[in-house]
Amino acid sequence: MRDVRRGGGADRKIRVLHILDKLGVDGSSVHGVSRAVAWWIGRMDADFETHVVSLRAVDAAAKFFDAEGIEVEFVSVGRFDPLTVFALLKLIRRWRPDVLHLHGYGATTFGRLAGFLAGVPRIVHEHFAPDRQAFFITVADWLLAPLTSYAIAVSDNVRDYMVRCRKIPPSRLETFFVGLPLDRFRAPDAEALDRLRGELGLAPGDRILANIGRLTDAKRQHLVIEALPAILEGHPDVHLLIVGDGPAMPDLAALAERLGVAGHVHLLGYRSDIPALTTLADIVVMPSYSEGKSIALLEAMSVGKPIVGTPPVMSDDLLQAGDFGRVIPIDDVPAIVREVSLLLDDPELARRYGETAREIAGDYDLDRSVARLQSIYRALVAGELPRPASRPQRRRAPQPLPDSSPGG
Repeated sequence: MRDVRRGGGADRKIRVLHILDKLGVDGSSVHGVSRAVAWWIGRMDADFETHVVSLRAVDAAAKFFDAEGIEVEFVSVGRFDPLTVFALLKLIRRWRPDVLHLHGYGATTFGRLAGFLAGVPRIVHEHFAPDRQAFFITVADWLLAPLTSYAIAVSDNVRDYMVRCRKIPPSRLETFFVGLPLDRFRAPDAEALDRLRGELGLAPGDRILANIGRLTDAKRQHLVIEALPAILEGHPDVHLLIVGDGPAMPDLAALAERLGVAGHVHLLGYRSDIPALTTLADIVVMPSYSEGKSIALLEAMSVGKPIVGTPPVMSDDLLQAGDFGRVIPIDDVPAIVREVSLLLDDPELARRYGETAREIAGDYDLDRSVARLQSIYRALVAGELPRPASRPQRRRAPQPLPDSSPGG
């Protein structure tokens, strides 16, 4: 092992190299990991210098980094190409980073090898917890676990996955969320919201459901469309905004046509005005099959919206902070109908959930997470094991949940 990090005095900048598998996922314009990395870089202290590498070719998500003024180098290697190690070693020799911050399976696999060979500390950052993984991946993670300098999980369920499947030692692992630039997520004024309603063809009294995220099977947007006919029976003024792009877009449009609800479903594609669209909504519905820690969820909570979501969305660490919505089983259309209708019929309950959501989201400020990241970087550069940070505590006792069973 050879240490290629630079020499220099104590006042030199700490160089961090972020390595991602790719910037976008499933044809989407941007996804949560890319947004998080770009946000972090924009808030780092002046004594840090950061670079970003994508192991794949240029994709649609590159425009997000361009808009943030961040340059990305694209390596354009295959998913399991062993030559990736040599490509990364070349970049490490050029930039001489002090820390490698690794995101995605390819990045954490080849990045740990390259970082070990170069003598550079390596952070494995996991944003997702799949239900299962191939046996060869588990074997590879078992072999690479000793090469992990430190690891970060975005939620408790992801942490459990990292210990169980990725073989990360608990002593080198902590859980914390990426954080949100809460200063960007401010509700627009009433006049701006009225203009947005007009742009979308919505009447002043229409009730709005929203789903924000990549349009993929894992996000299960089709379930909300399937629930819409029954919701409309009791609430004919409801409209559904689906915000995001991805491969499921044509199928979702066809489903809305087939069910006769196309006039109530608005497939908006990728949008940059997420705070305004979320503010416009009465309820945010997230029936995802799997999640790490959803940025879209925290965005909705930050503007005070009640959530109807599955357990992967409504993670235990968030629910421990207070009740901010209704938990539904995975793949359960009747539950979506029941819980959405409950909140539409009980504005006071929806308001109470929204207030709690806003309070909880305040604990996930971007500056707090950036400060934590910087402390981790400094500890690793000093040859120390970072001390896990304290976690947000429960803000208040939960509100009692009403009985939403069919007979309740």
